[in-house]
Amino acid sequence: MWLLLHGNGTPSSDGGVSPQFIDRAKVAIDRYWQRRNTIGEIQRICFFADDTYPSGESACEFFRKRANANGISDQNLVINPSAKNTEEEIASFAAMYGGAGAASGVCVVTSRYHIFRSRLYLQNAGYYFVESSLSETYDPMDVSFEPAKVAKAYGERFLRLFAA
Repeated sequence: MWLLLHGNGTPSSDGGVSPQFIDRAKVAIDRYWQRRNTIGEIQRICFFADDTYPSGESACEFFRKRANANGISDQNLVINPSAKNTEEEIASFAAMYGGAGAASGVCVVTSRYHIFRSRLYLQNAGYYFVESSLSETYDPMDVSFEPAKVAKAYGERFLRLFAA
């Protein structure tokens, strides 16, 4: 199983790392060790968000440091800052792991308000065995934009169905 961590580019009030992302990183690390210690199933944590905060701090470097400090080596991380949004994160993941990820499944770490859209994009990319670990931290502004983003993801799914 692969663990896919979604980023969050909304900065903290002082321009630093997003509180939502800090919580998501904690949830991802906890889930990694939970699964690793019980059934040895998480192969790698994948993170593709290209989020840099006004303070200049990169989400990728923040996560790498946090994971390393919690005993997860770089060998068990796939960090590639190539995506600006959820759709691009999943496209990067699918391009890198394609069938291997689809066959073994994926666990998504994101916020509760975001999981529905994330699952839609994963299903559009051929991932049907999807678990989730949810962060409860969110920014009201992020939540306010979510309905339009979900509609876009659904629209793309319908287009795929009718094009086939």
